[in-house]
Amino acid sequence: MSSGSFRVSANRFKLDFTNAGFVRGKKESMHFHFVEEHFKGQTKTLEKLRKQEDIICEIFKYDGNPVGMIVYKKENQTKKSLEMENSLAIKSLIVFDGQTKEEGFRTCLLKRLAKVAEINKVSSIHIKVDSNDQSLNRFLAQHGFKIIENSKTEKNNKQVLRRGISNPTNDSSASKRKRTAVGEGRNGLKKPRETKEI
Repeated sequence: MSSGSFRVSANRFKLDFTNAGFVRGKKESMHFHFVEEHFKGQTKTLEKLRKQEDIICEIFKYDGNPVGMIVYKKENQTKKSLEMENSLAIKSLIVFDGQTKEEGFRTCLLKRLAKVAEINKVSSIHIKVDSNDQSLNRFLAQHGFKIIENSKTEKNNKQVLRRGISNPTNDSSASKRKRTAVGEGRNGLKKPRETKEI
């Protein structure tokens, strides 16, 4: 599975909640212990998350408190199929235990992933989930994800779900709106201008 370079905002991203935002879950971050706790015992994954070269981790904060986390990477294509070409792979979509607004927070995580996909001009986002997790599968279906592959073995029962990303229209007003909404960040990376300090 090959990965291309991709753009990610270095700043926090403002969502529908006025007191919400995302911060990078880097090794130097004060929130990296959440990453270490969740991926405890997964040495290779943790090493990748410490480097964050082709895989990105972001912590979702609400009212100043970490409430969730996303891990994602851009995939150019898989060895098995060309269906995943130019797609953003969701590696983890996590709302921390005990959150009463779990579905709302999950929706915010998906909105962030859709924004990252749009900035990086990928055609879809996809996720591999346990087909027995009815709650998560129902939630993803409500947000436009469709099953594209089933993988049943004795040990697990996984399926891949994918959602396409709408392409912006090519008219001049849309282009103008896009130019105003997106600015160039450091190293030429595109990032949303609308940010929220938390």
